[in-house]
Amino acid sequence: MLLVMCYAAAANRHLCENVELLRKENGAKKQPGCTSIELKNEVQRFVVDDQDHPPMIEIFAEWQRLSGLMHDDGHMPCTKFVQDDVEEEEDKEEKVFHFHHHSKKLAIALGLINTAPSTPLQIIKNMRVCEDCHNY
Repeated sequence: MLLVMCYAAAANRHLCENVELLRKENGAKKQPGCTSIELKNEVQRFVVDDQDHPPMIEIFAEWQRLSGLMHDDGHMPCTKFVQDDVEEEEDKEEKVFHFHHHSKKLAIALGLINTAPSTPLQIIKNMRVCEDCHNY
């Protein structure tokens, strides 16, 4: 996965695809990214595009609110490391939508709607954090 990310950073989609093809041919599996947050002595776990948590409507609403505030403040999402099948020029909005559903962002939103203002949130990640999530 690290090699794919390096090729993506260099905007070499062809080499990204070659590495992914080799990974699949060799039967290597990617570990899914997940993020955890502990709230009220209970660990909540998220994966990208998670739909399984009961308060998902509230989580998405909070993330939309935060995203709007950050956009108004001039934040531009970083999509250069996206590995999905969205063509670069085809639909940047689809990439941005996908970023809003990263497990880290969902965990942060849940933490914010379930804690008092100024409460520190401890987010636990099982692998790398994308540049966009880090910047948020």
